[in-house]
Amino acid sequence: MDLKLNSLNENAHFFLIAPLGLEDVVESELKEKAHLLELELKEITTHPGGVAFSCEAGQGVKLNSYMRSAVRCLLRIKQKKVTDFPKLYQTLLGIPWNRLLSDKEVKVIASSKKSRLINTSRIEDTTLKALSDFKKKSPFKKPLNQVAQNIYLRFEEDLLTISYDLTGEKLYLRSQKVNNLAPLRENIAYCLLRLLLKEARGEVEVIDPMAGSGTFLLEALAYNDWIDKKFSYQNAPFFRGVHYKKVKASSKFCIKKSYALDLKTAHLPSRDDITVKQHNVFDPYIPETQKPRYLICNPPYGIRMGLPKPASDFYEDLHESLKKYQSFRAVFIAPLKYQLRYQEVKRFFLGGIWLGLYEVK
Repeated sequence: MDLKLNSLNENAHFFLIAPLGLEDVVESELKEKAHLLELELKEITTHPGGVAFSCEAGQGVKLNSYMRSAVRCLLRIKQKKVTDFPKLYQTLLGIPWNRLLSDKEVKVIASSKKSRLINTSRIEDTTLKALSDFKKKSPFKKPLNQVAQNIYLRFEEDLLTISYDLTGEKLYLRSQKVNNLAPLRENIAYCLLRLLLKEARGEVEVIDPMAGSGTFLLEALAYNDWIDKKFSYQNAPFFRGVHYKKVKASSKFCIKKSYALDLKTAHLPSRDDITVKQHNVFDPYIPETQKPRYLICNPPYGIRMGLPKPASDFYEDLHESLKKYQSFRAVFIAPLKYQLRYQEVKRFFLGGIWLGLYEVK
């Protein structure tokens, strides 16, 4: 796995960090976007919390602009068995950091499991010391942008894996979000939309009867868009020769109109393609259009719950109400701890809670 960093055509190993429980959704998008970009991926494997693959170094970085389901993309630099701190220091000193890092602050994130080096703070300090000493002999170039640069060190049974964060700011931090009232991350919303719209064809509409800040609808309308932001890899001298023309993805369906319903609408986006209505979820709303509608909603849970009735009664009433929206397909989110009797589409982890995506039938 050792990366030489001599050529952009060199085969490199990557790891996409994924939401727990949604790794297979990230893998499906990865294959779809690789086909779009004409990337030849190898060794695609799914792991708890991510998807690993390999391809040419200069090609894999392009995925940062297209992977709407992932958290970030890591480049594997080195893998080696390390059992003491002097060996860790020497291992780090042997990596050509001046090809990856620019002259700005570096954050080190360390983790350790079943290894002799268990003090993560000391692992991070040793890494920073090695970087400082390397820089004295081989100065770093000035950055092209101010995106954060991160290095990940993971020990598992004494096997050290060193990774360089190609992304910087997390991929789910989009520019089109109005606010962050609800804890639903944009990449998770996108993953759940992929599940909802799996069989959609032609022009369809999306409705969210508990829209909050409109995350589902914004992700639905941007379903085929690339991610327009700056990335950490653009500062790396090794990748400064990477240039590519962005292309828009395509799907078997298109979304030109969506409906945002909520009791409070002040935090919803004002756009021509989103119809905003102050509305109670328990009073079915049926748009006049004849397009197939797909419904998805994220009712309050956890500390946001505040229900006037037992949770089981609330979800029973919600399920019956959603059936009346005359949607082609409808799903909603609920914590697994309530053990609801409805058909489970997917389970995933968010904010310390395991959640289920349930079908309305």
